[in-house]
Amino acid sequence: MSSFTHNHPEFTIQAAADLLNVSRSFLIDKIESGEIPHHKVGIHYRIHFNDLAIYKERLDLATSQALDEMVEISQALGLYD
Repeated sequence: MSSFTHNHPEFTIQAAADLLNVSRSFLIDKIESGEIPHHKVGIHYRIHFNDLAIYKERLDLATSQALDEMVEISQALGLYD
């Protein structure tokens, strides 16, 4: 897996998908929907480091919030001790 450093200012789809731990098709859907800025080199997508970092922060925050909500629901239902 690629390291998440400034030594790699642009990521290929595969490297970005590996970094985010998502599938290539999921990432392409996010790119094509406009959620992740990108540019093309020929026919290949490239994602700048900063754009990928911003998306990763949003993804991590959304995941954390969803987990918190699941715990709250479990507690309200008496399923969580």
